Amino acid sequence: MKKIEIKKYYIVLAVFFLVFGCICYWLNNYHLEGYQPLNSSGLGYEKAKVLEVVDSNLSEDSNTSSGYRGTQELKLKITSGENKGEIVDATNYLTRTHNILADEGSELIVTLDENNVGYHVSVYNYSQANTIYFMLGFFALLMIVVGGRKGFKTLIGLIFSFSCIIFFTVPMIFNGYSPILISIITAVLIALVSLMLLEGMTKKVIVALAGTAAGVIGAGLVFIFFSRILGVSGYNLADAEVLFMIHENTGLQVRDVLFAGVLIAAVGAVVDVAMSIASTLHELHEHNPDLKANELFKSGINVGQDLIGTMADTLILAYAGGSFSTMLLYMAYAVNYNQLINLDSLVLEIAQALAGSIGIVLCVPFVAFIGGKVFAGQKIINKPAKIEEEVQS
Repeated sequence: MKKIEIKKYYIVLAVFFLVFGCICYWLNNYHLEGYQPLNSSGLGYEKAKVLEVVDSNLSEDSNTSSGYRGTQELKLKITSGENKGEIVDATNYLTRTHNILADEGSELIVTLDENNVGYHVSVYNYSQANTIYFMLGFFALLMIVVGGRKGFKTLIGLIFSFSCIIFFTVPMIFNGYSPILISIITAVLIALVSLMLLEGMTKKVIVALAGTAAGVIGAGLVFIFFSRILGVSGYNLADAEVLFMIHENTGLQVRDVLFAGVLIAAVGAVVDVAMSIASTLHELHEHNPDLKANELFKSGINVGQDLIGTMADTLILAYAGGSFSTMLLYMAYAVNYNQLINLDSLVLEIAQALAGSIGIVLCVPFVAFIGGKVFAGQKIINKPAKIEEEVQS
């Protein structure tokens, strides 16, 4: 791109981010209403530092994360919130499921539960925020060092995707707006920004966007069709009772919540496949402008066939990894096959994984077809005349 075009490109992106940020701010602060099904005003989570382990009654247990079980009597200093600076005593219970071993100087998160005589302090967890921030910083550094300018742009795209889901998608669906419409808008926005950051608004990006839209919408329609047959919906979720409470106060459309999850889960993989095929067809056309639309289509299908296996595996394994502990429990309890295959939780996981994979498969012929038509009709301009002269001589 020319310098003037590059400047316009960055100005357009900057204006878009600014407008989108203002819309999200307005939605979350002035338009959308908050609701909490439980009143937690008397419960606080604050940072605390262990000043002293006053007493320790621990026994070794190799089946715990710390290797110990028992109790600890701690003297703590609250380091955040309204009670910052106060010195308090707390009993730390170490069990197999709650195994937080405290040492002098440890940074912890504690719960402050208000009661008639003040508040009760208990150990909640290690203070892990700084480690998470470090990992995020390390990831960002690697993206920039290894990926260079494109790595930096990808990082911006990831930040936008995360912000879009947290500050736009979730609040809108929470407040009763259609999960189907909002999830489609989210998928299109994420795909558009991710691709524009990497390539700008080129024909290659337009082809990839068209393929992404076809794949994501296809995945959603497939899920809707089979979910109706299977009888699964948001009503089958483990948290359905709480969702119904939210529905009564905000109008949350519980039935279509799963649809939104399928579309958002599939969009990343579909964008990857669509862009890979579009880029390949663009390169083939650049090196051989005489290729016809049907030849480009066949090439796109061949490339897509290689991508289908790996990207479908990505989605299937992501869902399998997320429910790995559940699968271990099924094995431990020797769950009968007829019971297992008809469990709502398993049916939901399978339906979501297959719908996403089907979206990837549908994306391939669509991108190959559109890409063949678009690139075969594209003329190569600014062909270097010197090269032709050298070939002739």
